[in-house]
Amino acid sequence: MSADNRVIAVVPSPQEFQRICGILAQDRISVEQASSVLEAVLLHAYARLGDSGARRAPVVLFDIDGASSPWRDALEQFRMVHPASRFIFLSRLADENLWLEVLKAGEHDLLSCPVVESELRHAVLRALDRAARSLAAAA
Repeated sequence: MSADNRVIAVVPSPQEFQRICGILAQDRISVEQASSVLEAVLLHAYARLGDSGARRAPVVLFDIDGASSPWRDALEQFRMVHPASRFIFLSRLADENLWLEVLKAGEHDLLSCPVVESELRHAVLRALDRAARSLAAAA
């Protein structure tokens, strides 16, 4: 499995995490669970050390409804450390207003929970591609 095919999921529900892992396994994408944005930042830093410092932009699945911090704060905190990161937001309350807020924050993906398998796979593959292109452009 490529080191680029990893995502970090900040989702509080073990059942939802297992479901996400099962869906993304079809595309050979591994998922690491984080309980907070800080833990997600640390997981990514640790993975980079294990990859001999490989340059990768993290892709983060972030459950807005179950998060311990507001999603805008989480996005800002993560981007301070990993500017090329890509977020995919998950919410049971996904509506047009939230979608517009996500777009204004510079992100592209907001998925309604429970996630639709094909939508999750498409969003993650697209985010991995955008992250890789962002790093290539910066090099």
